[in-house]
Amino acid sequence: VYHGYQPSVGREVAVKVTRADLANSADFISRFEAAARLVARLDHPHIIRLHDYWRDPSGAYLVTQWMAGGSLGEALSREPMDPAEKLRIVRQIGEALAFAHRSGVAHGGVGEDSILLDDQGNAYLSGFRVSSVEGDEAARDSLTARMSRDVADFARLASRLFATNWTDSRPLESTGKGEPVSV
Repeated sequence: VYHGYQPSVGREVAVKVTRADLANSADFISRFEAAARLVARLDHPHIIRLHDYWRDPSGAYLVTQWMAGGSLGEALSREPMDPAEKLRIVRQIGEALAFAHRSGVAHGGVGEDSILLDDQGNAYLSGFRVSSVEGDEAARDSLTARMSRDVADFARLASRLFATNWTDSRPLESTGKGEPVSV
């Protein structure tokens, strides 16, 4: 992935490049184009926007929003996040994933590296796998299974977020009203 600048509209972009040997296979070409068209239609505030795509003999290219905050994985390795930040990320990505699923698109690999952060710490779902959006009948039949895997991946991610890097490590105690409180 390269950091670029699109002067015609004055914005920073990310350019993902796929090697020519992969980009020129007939199977890849049909999957790439179908994936790009589907992902481009996912208009949600927490899904990375696909600005453009093309393929030529030298490779395949996706042009998306640039995220100055890097990946969630990178952010977690830099410094601990407070619980409020983690909750915001879980909510934003959960909403984005639910929107993609309602739109008939499975992600195919929800994890710390497929969640990107802007310079304000807002989270964006990225990296939809090409194989997750194939349009043939077998792919449609397995869409529910792929969405189920997405949900399981998301649940594991949320669990990992709250199992590590707490800034307040005091135990939680129940009020008896279903809401935990710190003691």
